[in-house]
Amino acid sequence: DVQTQENGSLLLKGSWGCCLVRFQGTVRFSCFKRSGGAASQSVTRYLGFPSLKMSLRVFGSCAFALLFSYTDAKPVAASCPFGYTPDGLDCIRRVYEPVVVSTEVTTQTVPAEKTCPPGSSLTGKSCLQSVKLDRVVQRSFDEVAEAVCPKGSVSDGHGLCTRQITQTTVVAEQKAVADLSTVAERRPYSVEVEKAVSVPGSPVCPRWSVARKNTCGVEAEGVEWIPQTVEETVTVPVTEKKETRACPKGTYGDGVQCAVRVPVQAVESLQHERGVEIPELQSFSEEVALPKTVLESALECPKGSMRTPDGTSCFVTLTRSKIEYYDVVRDYDVPTVEQLPQTLRIAKTELVPSYSCPEGSRPSGSAQSLKTLTCTVVVPVAQAATAGRARVVRVPRLVKRAVEVPVTRVESVPVSYCPKGSEPTRKGMCEVTVVVRTAKQVMETVTQCPPGSVKSDSGKKGENCKTKKLITIPATVVPAPTKKGPPIYDCPSTTTPLGPPAPGLLCGAETEEHVPFETIQVARVVYEPSTLKELLAPLVRYETREVTETSVTERVETVYDEITLQETDAVLAEQAPGEYTVPPLVSYSPVTTYEEVSVTNTKIARVPCVRPGSGGGRAKGKKGGKEECLAERRFRVISEEYTESVAPVPVYAVRRAADAAVAEGVRIVPRPAALIETSHHVTEDYTIENFSPNTHVEFRTVGVPEKVATRKYVGSPVVLSETVPSIPTYQTVVEKEASTTEKVHVVAGVSTQSALFETVLTETPVNVQVQVLPEIVNKRIPVEVAVCPQGSQETAKGCLAEQRVPAVDVCPAGSQLTGAGVCVISVEEQTVSCPKGFTHIGASSQCVKEERVPMVAASRPSKKSGY
Repeated sequence: DVQTQENGSLLLKGSWGCCLVRFQGTVRFSCFKRSGGAASQSVTRYLGFPSLKMSLRVFGSCAFALLFSYTDAKPVAASCPFGYTPDGLDCIRRVYEPVVVSTEVTTQTVPAEKTCPPGSSLTGKSCLQSVKLDRVVQRSFDEVAEAVCPKGSVSDGHGLCTRQITQTTVVAEQKAVADLSTVAERRPYSVEVEKAVSVPGSPVCPRWSVARKNTCGVEAEGVEWIPQTVEETVTVPVTEKKETRACPKGTYGDGVQCAVRVPVQAVESLQHERGVEIPELQSFSEEVALPKTVLESALECPKGSMRTPDGTSCFVTLTRSKIEYYDVVRDYDVPTVEQLPQTLRIAKTELVPSYSCPEGSRPSGSAQSLKTLTCTVVVPVAQAATAGRARVVRVPRLVKRAVEVPVTRVESVPVSYCPKGSEPTRKGMCEVTVVVRTAKQVMETVTQCPPGSVKSDSGKKGENCKTKKLITIPATVVPAPTKKGPPIYDCPSTTTPLGPPAPGLLCGAETEEHVPFETIQVARVVYEPSTLKELLAPLVRYETREVTETSVTERVETVYDEITLQETDAVLAEQAPGEYTVPPLVSYSPVTTYEEVSVTNTKIARVPCVRPGSGGGRAKGKKGGKEECLAERRFRVISEEYTESVAPVPVYAVRRAADAAVAEGVRIVPRPAALIETSHHVTEDYTIENFSPNTHVEFRTVGVPEKVATRKYVGSPVVLSETVPSIPTYQTVVEKEASTTEKVHVVAGVSTQSALFETVLTETPVNVQVQVLPEIVNKRIPVEVAVCPQGSQETAKGCLAEQRVPAVDVCPAGSQLTGAGVCVISVEEQTVSCPKGFTHIGASSQCVKEERVPMVAASRPSKKSGY
């Protein structure tokens, strides 16, 4: 019942059921022939092509043919990629990775013990230690009073001090001087001035004219109109007729036969096989390691044990583990087949004709049919001719008129003025003022203080200078407070002791003494000024001014006269238009009506399972299923710590160990299955309808050139000329002349007195000895003493002191000091795990992960089709 055709397709005879499953470019095509409800014969092909179109057509009551198209030369058996092995319809590969071993360190803390360093003793919570210290030298000073002369002075041997100072005194000296008297003297003075004069120059032409040999002329452009015969070309319209055939709008063809595609739609059904996965429970077992610790004894305190707070015994921390089983409910989706009603819309298309006239034509009658519609085209008709017209032109001519033109010349006017430094008077003269001086001898008196004294502010007559003077008095003897004590020598509060307290002590004090001024006669020369006024003649300068006169000339203007000329033009004379009848055009428009068909589709849906104890599915917005979710049985290892006491003498050590155990669990694994989906869609085909083409009649009007003789006037340029009078001009000439007067100068005069003299005061330095009081200075004498430092005690062995030293923290054996008074014991534990996505294989050191891919089949693409 199965035959293979030449093109590679299959021919199935009888009643068959077929399905196609497409996954990642591979299609599995399976057909089953049923006999009595069971599949008696089956055919399966794996096709490797990216696209497939399938449709079913029914013949009779039960037999059918499957029409499909694919891109494969021949069917090829499916295979797995390199490194994969077949597993049902899929390919599987196992990937192995080593286990990940991680070490976990746990710590325990115990208190540290306090001990003192060697050479110290424990007192309370700290340690005391004796230290020998060196003696410390203390320095002090004793003060002794002493009389010392100030800086720059020396002692006179009697308890006082002398200082040499330098002062200045004034000395008078007579000196002869020259006589600097002045007198007024008149001297002649002249200034060169310029005078502007106008003289006649060459005449010039007006700016609107040009210069000729002896005259001025004006020229302008004119025009002369001359008649001529000119041939002009006129375009005469001529109408041509042209017929073409074209298909109506909405159709296609070559202009001889026209056609149109009319779509036809139908409903087809399609079945798809879809692979799904159904979850099932599967039990498994796995070897696990149960970590534990074992206690071992020794003669001494073992490493890892801890001492109790009272110090009487030791204890260790142990670990024990057990397996605890628990169930985990998994959420998954259960595949079910749902029926989905669908309404398809089928389109039916009909062609409706419409009639219209070509563009540029005029319709008449009814547009319902070709017999009642008439189209008319109107074309123009004309011939060449001439037409006369009047042309107005402007002819220029020259006209003269008188014009006054201003002419400018200059005149010089004399103006009087006074020279710089003088002022004009009412009588027309210039007055100058000069100042001269005359020498005069005068005597003056100058006073100064004698050397060694300064000016006083007392204001007493004859005592305007003062000088400092020292006096001494014996010290006052005061009896001693006790009868056996020595007497006390003391000076008054306003005096200064001139030595240490002893018999014969003198007391010194400063006082002021007034002395009269010294007088000096001083001679000097003064000059008395006198003012003189002199009259001088003024100077003359010329000021230039412009004088404007009027000269008469002529201006030439151009005026235009209008004249009328008769010309002819070539024109086109229109006649009555011509009318032609053209056939109308036909166009077809599709009109579509729709019909609704109801079908039922099937679709595989995924419904969430129901968790035990809940009222519905877990997914929000989905309808929950009726199947209860399966549970996986899992296990975990639980470890706990406990303490066990040991005797204080023996030492216990902890050793890691492990017991092998088998843990059993249940996991959910997917089981592959296949379900059938049914869908409907609308297929579209088309039919061809033929029509006759339209006849297009086109009228084209073209222009034919024709020459016509016309009369025209052409303007020829001519020159118009006239003469005008010239304009006189003046040139300015500058003449120079001298203006004279006098100037008054101040010069040195001849002395009429005998010799003049002045007194010159000169400052001369003088050395003066003055007395000053000595200064009492307290001198400090250093004293050194060796003593013990503060906080130490004086003993026969030297200076001893006690100091506190910190106590040292000591940890038990096997522990480390990590902080103030804290010891830590570390215990290492190892755990085994797999990378993400991998599963541990029993008690081995490897992890495994399964990778699944679908079977694929490669082929060379070529277009084939079959039934």
